[in-house]
Amino acid sequence: MMKIKNSNKKIKVYKPKWNGFKWSGLSDARRQSIIYIGLVVLLCILMLYTGYALLPRIIGPPNADKETQASTASTDQTALTSVTESQTENTDTPPVKETSVKAYRMNLSEIADTDSLRTGIEKIKNSGYNTVVLPLKVTGGGLYYVSEVSGASWAVRGELSLSDAVSVIRESGLVPAASMSVMADHIRPKYHSYSGYMFDAQEEFWLDNKRENAGKPWLSPFSEGAKTYTASIAAEIAAAGFEKLFCGDFVFPPFRDKDLEYIGWSVKNPERYTALVDMAKIIGSTASEYGTVVYIEETSDRIINSSSEIFKPEHLNGAVFAVKINLEKTAPEKLTDDIAAVLDKLEGKADKKFVLPVIVIGDAASGQIAEIGQFLSDRGYPSFSVEKYYELPAETLFTKAPETKETSD
Repeated sequence: MMKIKNSNKKIKVYKPKWNGFKWSGLSDARRQSIIYIGLVVLLCILMLYTGYALLPRIIGPPNADKETQASTASTDQTALTSVTESQTENTDTPPVKETSVKAYRMNLSEIADTDSLRTGIEKIKNSGYNTVVLPLKVTGGGLYYVSEVSGASWAVRGELSLSDAVSVIRESGLVPAASMSVMADHIRPKYHSYSGYMFDAQEEFWLDNKRENAGKPWLSPFSEGAKTYTASIAAEIAAAGFEKLFCGDFVFPPFRDKDLEYIGWSVKNPERYTALVDMAKIIGSTASEYGTVVYIEETSDRIINSSSEIFKPEHLNGAVFAVKINLEKTAPEKLTDDIAAVLDKLEGKADKKFVLPVIVIGDAASGQIAEIGQFLSDRGYPSFSVEKYYELPAETLFTKAPETKETSD
């Protein structure tokens, strides 16, 4: 058997000695290198600090494009102010000052170009109005002016120049105003799919019907792309000098039960209305930067039957609601009686100081503008808008859907 010899000798481990840093022990060359490196580091820090401090003075404050500004606008600030608030000047032409809004809303044929606009203004110039409302973005998503917003060219349906329109209106002594449809947009999500509704946890896009049945995408208030686009359109209109902006179609699509399942919790949530409220705040905040007052449009029927998902005065502090009262089929002799009947119901739901009635009339009642205005004023509504009912042309609506998953049986 082999014997293993056990040694009790200790193993020596080498331990380097550290006597601390001694400047005196360094060579002159090493000392110079350390000093040089320290000076370079100090100089770099000084240059970075100086550049950061002077950059805003050299290139001006950060000013991202309107789409980026709109998407990051604070939704906590509500810029939806009362109808009597004075306006900030936006262009070289001084804005018309008024204490109440007496608005006439034109139809699309009257804003085809500046000549059509002048003709339309001449017809109503002496009818007691002080404001002209141009329908610049209509239900369906069509833009009836030349837009410079990125990606908006697919939606342009008109040739009107915003700056020219503002000049023509102000030359007539009237206040330029505009209207825009917000969520009932079927054009933008066709060409920018992520601005529409999507199937839950899938990269597929929702339509409100089969493709062969003219299924349409809808702009979604949950989409950051939709928020950016909508705010950019509002900013473009306000920057051109339109002092008032009537924003309507704060609605969700007419979802069926299975559509709610397809899309998921965002549209099933009982508090989904907050997405519409946030969209209204974004528009208001954006427009207010140019001194433009925003009104939220809603129908009298939705407010009265409590089906509106945007009529939330408690969440939109100070917002003025432009309430549409559709009387296009009412006989002229019954017009004021029918207005009174609707207002009786409406006043049980809304404080009249936050309501601007929008009376939609037929051709037969065209001669009763002065009577309508006097009646509303006596009723406690010094501000109002009147528009003639008309059908939107077919080209404003989107009919051919993009490739996506079908949602109908």
